[in-house]
Amino acid sequence: MEYTKKPLSLNEQVEKLAGRGLIIDDEGLAERYLSNISYYRLRAYTFPFQENEDETGRPSVASVPTSCLPCFAALNIFQTSSAPVAA
Repeated sequence: MEYTKKPLSLNEQVEKLAGRGLIIDDEGLAERYLSNISYYRLRAYTFPFQENEDETGRPSVASVPTSCLPCFAALNIFQTSSAPVAA
């Protein structure tokens, strides 16, 4: 089976998150976050704040005051810095 879906550029990932309702004030900073964290890891932090769907029926990040990219990046930093290290 051939995988035909092309990867999104960092700019396209930022646009996709913004299209889902995530507040992005600085696109350059958002691209730097995504280059270090990855779209899918960051996206996982949005699930508790996500509404089931928007008015078009697509999955949507809730418009909660904390639904901003730096907030989710901070959650990732907190989780990775407090995770136990395997011996």
